[in-house]
Amino acid sequence: MFRTAALVALLSAAALVRGGAAAQDFVTGDEIRKVSPRAAAPLVEALVQNQGMLDAHDIDSRLRLSHFLAQVMTETGGLRRLDENMNYSARRLTQVFSRRTVTPAKAEALGGQPEAIANWVYRNRLGNGGPETGDGWAYRGSGYIQLTGRTNYRLRGEEIGLPLEQQPDLARQPGPGLEAAAAYWSARQINRPADLNDRPGIRRLVNGPRMEGLDQAILWHNRIWSGIYRDRPPFPDETAAVETAGIDEPLDAQQALERILVDEGFAEAGAIESGGEEAAAQALRDYQESRGLEPTGVLDEDTFYAITDPEEWRNAEDTEMAAAPFSGEGDQGVGHDLAGTAPAAVPVLDPVTGSGEAGTETLDIGEQTDFAAAGGTYSAYETAEGRYEGGSFIPFTVIGDDDRVAVLDTTAFPSRAIVQILFRKRAGLGQSLCTGAMIAPDMVLTAGHCVHGGTAMGSWYADFEVFPGRNTGSKPFGACKATRLYALRGWTASFFVSDSRLYDLGAIRLDCDIGQRTGWFGVAALPDAAFGQPSTVQGYAADKAPPGRQWVSLDQFRVLESDKAFYENDTFGGTSGSPVYTGEDYRITCVHTNGLHGSGNWSRFNACTRITPPRLATIAGWLEEPQP
Repeated sequence: MFRTAALVALLSAAALVRGGAAAQDFVTGDEIRKVSPRAAAPLVEALVQNQGMLDAHDIDSRLRLSHFLAQVMTETGGLRRLDENMNYSARRLTQVFSRRTVTPAKAEALGGQPEAIANWVYRNRLGNGGPETGDGWAYRGSGYIQLTGRTNYRLRGEEIGLPLEQQPDLARQPGPGLEAAAAYWSARQINRPADLNDRPGIRRLVNGPRMEGLDQAILWHNRIWSGIYRDRPPFPDETAAVETAGIDEPLDAQQALERILVDEGFAEAGAIESGGEEAAAQALRDYQESRGLEPTGVLDEDTFYAITDPEEWRNAEDTEMAAAPFSGEGDQGVGHDLAGTAPAAVPVLDPVTGSGEAGTETLDIGEQTDFAAAGGTYSAYETAEGRYEGGSFIPFTVIGDDDRVAVLDTTAFPSRAIVQILFRKRAGLGQSLCTGAMIAPDMVLTAGHCVHGGTAMGSWYADFEVFPGRNTGSKPFGACKATRLYALRGWTASFFVSDSRLYDLGAIRLDCDIGQRTGWFGVAALPDAAFGQPSTVQGYAADKAPPGRQWVSLDQFRVLESDKAFYENDTFGGTSGSPVYTGEDYRITCVHTNGLHGSGNWSRFNACTRITPPRLATIAGWLEEPQP
């Protein structure tokens, strides 16, 4: 096995023994520079001066701190820079990116131009527009824990309360960048695997299921643990066991290094172990020569920084949001209570017309103002792969001629059982609009992205007001607030947007039993035999005048997949969550979610989340859930 004095010395620096630490004494600048001598001074200073921020997020034990610092070092190349280095030569461009992304001829034209490279390789991906928009450069990989792409900036910003989409440079500033990293660490509950010294678990939550950079993070963690925390006394109130934190640092680091060399193609799996120390040294020399380094065969300082550089492990071809894993079935439900409200009534699955008792109430000035400022809601998966012009998302949801027909009387059934939903994605943000349908006296069925941001990076929305049968300035059935939100587990806990889109379904429990007056839709599973049957989408569209009017579009189910159904019904922002039903059988079999985007059926048709037997059982469970 490959064990050299240089490797041991580099990864087992002498620890500084100190007394118990306060919040501002978790780590010093000298200690950071000891484990990463090339760290940029402003990034070191931000860590030292903002340790209270770490304390506020409970990153306050030796294990938690060592793992947080290890991930930060991994993501930033040893605290050397907070943004992705896009300064590729033409040759390196063709090595890092596929021919599909950049041809050799294009690489020759782009080489040595970081901004042009970023705008090209990240074009029309992750919510970015084309190369002319500048999105690739604005939303390049950035931060102490890096994020890439306009969609990820928006979702991370919504999660932690920073306007990262509007001001992407915040992620590249030491103070706000550190705040974003600490908030992300806390929101993903990464302290839990840190307390268990679960290094793969930590990396999974930071990077996603591929755990790219895991071995580099192991190298950094061993260096930080042995160089700073191994011999320190416990911090106040520290309870996590640390017996396994260091393991056998030299051997552990050696094995991580060998895996990197195998992954990089400088040795065959098993060849190093069978060939012994010399085989490992030769593999490392080959790596060093390929990177223009002195071929010493030992992990010297230059080689350590090269092999842990994010350029080595980050797969720029498939950048996705990292999110927490979920256990169990994606079609199971999750719920979220809203403060300051109390629930009402009773559940059923068959359609009921209700009393139809309508009032003459109109929107008050505040409601008129809120609606005027609110915009239609689009899912992250639609905006991530959609069209952009001048940096703005352009929805593509009207297919061919616009055949939508206005509903002039919303006091008749089923129009009165269709609701407009007003909400905020986060306190302090502007308001958004969706549609939903009553399915019980006190419950609305809608899209998942109308109640929660989606994936484990998302969060529950707030400040809900629901207006049954709204008709421009009239609210004939008043307005209700929400007490509890529901969504499929696959929507709230998937790793990736591309997975969560299959589970885009949610519901809202109201603080009133307005359904006794409006009536409600039934809910039924959409059978495979529904192919070619009529599809009716009815809801509120943000592009039509006057605002606040329902619109109906008729088509047919043109493609049925196991989780989604596709049609050419015309829709727009604000229609998300609309009921999809057939003729006068007022049973919802699908919930409208998105317009055209991406590839395959998604690029040809508008779509809805299909009600399946397991999902019907989940909805029934929501309806039957005991209420306090």
